[in-house]
Amino acid sequence: CCCLLLFVQLLLLFGQLLLLLLLSFLLINFSFSSTIISIMAGQPINNAVAELVEGMGTISWWGISPAVDILQQIKKQSRSSVNSDSGRIDILLCGCGDIRHLLRTLAVFRTNHLQHDGSTPELHFWIVEQNMEQIARHILFLSLALEPKQKLGLEEKVHLFLELYGNAHIRARTAEYLSEKSKKLIDLVTDPDTLKEKFKGLDISPLKYRERDDIQSALEFWKSKKGNFNMEELWEYRNRIYLKQRYDSRINVADWDYQFKLEQKIIHLKQYTKWRLTGMAFDLREASYDIPNRTLASCRIFKEKSSSVEKRGYWGDIILSPYITFGVESEEKSLFTVQNKQHIKTAVDVSQYNLTSYLHQIITQTPYTVAVDLSLNPGAVQEIVEEVEEDEEQKDNFVEAIDGLFVHMLPLSAMTDMNKKALYKERFDAAFFSHSMAQHITPDTTVAFKKNATLLIESAKFVLDLKKEHKEAYMNKITEIAKLASATPVGNPNPNEDNFFTFIFP
Repeated sequence: CCCLLLFVQLLLLFGQLLLLLLLSFLLINFSFSSTIISIMAGQPINNAVAELVEGMGTISWWGISPAVDILQQIKKQSRSSVNSDSGRIDILLCGCGDIRHLLRTLAVFRTNHLQHDGSTPELHFWIVEQNMEQIARHILFLSLALEPKQKLGLEEKVHLFLELYGNAHIRARTAEYLSEKSKKLIDLVTDPDTLKEKFKGLDISPLKYRERDDIQSALEFWKSKKGNFNMEELWEYRNRIYLKQRYDSRINVADWDYQFKLEQKIIHLKQYTKWRLTGMAFDLREASYDIPNRTLASCRIFKEKSSSVEKRGYWGDIILSPYITFGVESEEKSLFTVQNKQHIKTAVDVSQYNLTSYLHQIITQTPYTVAVDLSLNPGAVQEIVEEVEEDEEQKDNFVEAIDGLFVHMLPLSAMTDMNKKALYKERFDAAFFSHSMAQHITPDTTVAFKKNATLLIESAKFVLDLKKEHKEAYMNKITEIAKLASATPVGNPNPNEDNFFTFIFP
């Protein structure tokens, strides 16, 4: 009996050591916040941590919080003027995974903000991501958002955006658009003169040559129709790894997560379940979605024997969904009308409305005033009627000319260079840090922020597998990190209600 007991104890110890090794591997390979992992790891050793990060994936193709107007947050604190005395506003977006904050901020900026003399200040976005495939997606979506309306109508633009943004498979027409657009973007990222001529607001000069090569490599993969990328198999593989013995009950697992973990019921059960099973979030047209979405491909390093092997696959989110960023909140409150205890509209409708509103405001500089038709069935697509002026000169442009907009792509090393380079000294009026990049807020980064600058850090509100005590522990850890960087908390933050936590630099 004593020998058997000793054997069992050794077996348990061996299992714990294996799990610790796995967690170490996840910390290296996964973009999911090490802050959240460390909080979870403080619990009794079990498979919850590995399951959580396996579900979140190694790369964020979309954020885990709704789009926010950064300028409104600056103004709300009443400590920093939106109309900067220098004639420019600088915003740092760190690890956001997409350009949702840029789009919403730019939309409001284009319709509301003028200097006292009637001129528009310059708006500079500085973007940092952990992977160059994410930067490539940012460039793609920015160029799509700014596509001249003479080339691409607003409704088609929104559909293309959402399709490429959150679908595992896309239409043949969308695949053709992606291939043609990638060819043009390759010319831009490989030729500084062409970039300056056709997309003067985009700046990739801070990136190292290797990083630009990585962007080009991603674009080349998108352009090509060669190379195996079977999203159906890849999605199934990720779910088998995540669910393990529960895979055969995956429909019930998705239903359980929806009923007992997901609080945003504007996300419809059928849509959420379909996305969990197939990776299809926005099938907006009566058409075949049968071509793999190559923009969701990324590389991940695996240990094999004595060497490391890089494998291309789908390593993104498979549990939260791309609905959170554009589809769960809106200034148009009628979208959330409830009848018979059910939402009339869905997260797909909200996503369409929000994105349509942002892109309309950016291009036209006028408010989006289309009323919501509440007679439509959930998931139905409302036709967008728009007038397009004939402008041959604008039709030949690669993107719409947006005066005062500048987007700077930064390398990840920028986060450790903030206190070393004069470029970053007292540069930023505000910053948004995702959950996966919060650990980069250090005393050394403080020098990069202007007096009374606003700091926003993403909360863990929408992470399904975190309990309330985990979310509170995460908030406390974030507060500790911010205070060490001399930032002061604002208000009384609530980890279960707030999309982000706000701090002010001295």
